[in-house]
Parts: sequence; C-alpha cells; structure tokens
Amino acid sequence: MEKLIITAAICGAEVTKEQNPNVPYTVEEIVREAKSAVDAGAAIVHLHVRWDDGTPTQDRGRFQECEEAILKVCPNVILIPSTDA
Repeated sequence: MEKLIITAAICGAEVTKEQNPNVPYTVEEIVREAKSAVDAGAAIVHLHVRWDDGTPTQDRGRFQECEEAILKVCPNVILIPSTDA
C-alpha cells in the first residue's frame, strides 16, 4: 500500500458560520474538529484561530491556547499554525 499523509484545514481563514455553520470558532469547537479529523485519519492539522465571535486573529496567546488544548486530546498530531487572515 502507498503511504499517504492527510492534512486537515479545519477552520479556514475567512469562512464564517453564515457560510458554513460547522466552522469552528471557540477553543472547544476547534478541539472537537481537530479530534474528528485525527480520528478520521489526518496526521496534520492546519490551524487558523479565531476569537469566540469568529473574528480571525493572529494573537499568540490564542494560538497557544488552541494548540495546547488540541495536543491534550491528540498528542501525536502535527500542528501547522497559520496567521494568513
């Protein structure tokens, strides 16, 4: 069998809940989607973060909060943070 690496971009940089109600905004939603992607076979999670109201952010603290929360439930996932808004 050929090897395959799956990357999941779980948030998108500019997609809103109005466009897709499944877009995660909160830390809890982001963790849920990351875990779902990993459970489905993703090895990498490409991560944009937002404030709870959906505003995209490049805030270092918010990235750290999300990354730490994801790694608690998906300790082997590779995280690729993105600040492209």
